Amino acid sequence: MNYQQVKQYLTIVKHMNLSKAAEELYISQPALSLALGRLESELDVQLFYREGKKLIISPAGEHLYHYFKELKDAHDRLTQAAAEFRQNEGNSFITIGFSVSTLFFSALSITGNFDSFQSVGIKKLFGDEEQVLAILKNGMIDFAVTCPPIIDDQVTNQILFSEQYILVVSSGHPFASRKSISIADLKNIELTGLNRYQPTRLHNDQMFQEYHFTPVYAHELDYPDYYAAIKECAYTDHFANLIPESFFEKTYGNGYVAIPFSDDTMIRRTAISWLTEKKYNLEHKELFDYIIQEIQSQRKHHQQFSGEMFSIH
Repeated sequence: MNYQQVKQYLTIVKHMNLSKAAEELYISQPALSLALGRLESELDVQLFYREGKKLIISPAGEHLYHYFKELKDAHDRLTQAAAEFRQNEGNSFITIGFSVSTLFFSALSITGNFDSFQSVGIKKLFGDEEQVLAILKNGMIDFAVTCPPIIDDQVTNQILFSEQYILVVSSGHPFASRKSISIADLKNIELTGLNRYQPTRLHNDQMFQEYHFTPVYAHELDYPDYYAAIKECAYTDHFANLIPESFFEKTYGNGYVAIPFSDDTMIRRTAISWLTEKKYNLEHKELFDYIIQEIQSQRKHHQQFSGEMFSIH
């Protein structure tokens, strides 16, 4: 089914007359009748009953009407957004898509010193990795900042920074006395972490897949509940999770132990990406260098923001 069929169906409902609907659509009545038959065949339902030249909408037609309407509205919004984007293309704006920690993005937005460079404005969008890759390929954004880096043959990446992961456990945890830990040891630990829809958790799980095992989560929490759990579980025997080493001191601190990896390195990499053929890194070289410098400096704000979030909860 395509948009033309959606439009035809809604026009038929509007007039409840094939001739009038065909006239509005600038096609012949037989052609519209044939198109309607094909649509009903594709959906495997009868949308209208025919009584001579009169049309009566069927129960299926009534039931599906709002779905057709949603499709048309979505198409109209997409067309409008594309038109606005084309209109703004001539303006001095660079748009960056982010698929990183939501706290990182929040810290980036709150500081407010990453909104423009010289006469060029910077627009920021947040989405998951799939969404950011899609809008990068569609030309809706100029650069993408993602963690982990985008893997695609049309995209070039430049690593912004890498962060060593550690295992953090509450001080009463059975592993708290360990000087180091191996990847294999993680198979015996139940984690308390963010829910599976958070970008940070998604990245963690991708790292686990590289080692061919799936972690067991005793608790999967949203950010507020996660920070509350950190406070509640200090000095207990059951809290464990993987975090970037740089966040241990500000977010966990007393009541927790940081355990490094001994035999394998688990690293979170954040990269800036662009479509190779566009060569935006060359076209906007000064701005590109500024973006790299500014995003790297935002790590400090991110860590501070993370610590503040912890203190709030």
